[in-house]
Amino acid sequence: VIPTGVDPDRFRPELSGQSVRTKWGLNGHDVILHVGRVAAEKNLTTLIHACPTVTEANPDTTLLIVGTGPYLEKYYEMVRHLGLSGDVIFTGFVADAELPRYYAAADAFAIASKFETQGLVVLEALASGRPVAGANYRAIPEFVKDGVNGALFEPNDVRGCAEAILRCLKQRDEMRGPARESALPFSIERCTRRLEHVYER
Repeated sequence: VIPTGVDPDRFRPELSGQSVRTKWGLNGHDVILHVGRVAAEKNLTTLIHACPTVTEANPDTTLLIVGTGPYLEKYYEMVRHLGLSGDVIFTGFVADAELPRYYAAADAFAIASKFETQGLVVLEALASGRPVAGANYRAIPEFVKDGVNGALFEPNDVRGCAEAILRCLKQRDEMRGPARESALPFSIERCTRRLEHVYER
């Protein structure tokens, strides 16, 4: 199995996310990022329901959801219903060229999807030096090592998700280097070379 590679020159820890933080009023906040299609299989329900526990323990935390999809209205409604309108921001569509700055603006990345056969966004976050709170399901635990470059939780475990996010925030500085290092073996260059070797064989 050869994964799709990530570009470690585009997604890197030194980038500044200040323009994104300013645009969305995130200065002074801890930012949890989610990037992906807003659809049922991405299981955003778990992330949204984890927010009250996260903000109770770590006030001024904001969940930034980047992307669009068929469940956008449903999740808007869920956020309103839970009284989280100030704590969850939906950006809608973000151009591919802008994405690296969104990772740079985040303190941690979170994904509760039960659908990932790879999860390229996980590699993009790791390459950006951001720890990942990820569902312990399908491909995600192949990249996310609990306590090293992120924290794992069961996909429908709201409390476990909140705890994983809080661990990533608390340990963001020590996880930054290992997160970046863990993504480098999956660079486009290395994955392409592996693909060439398969064809050569």
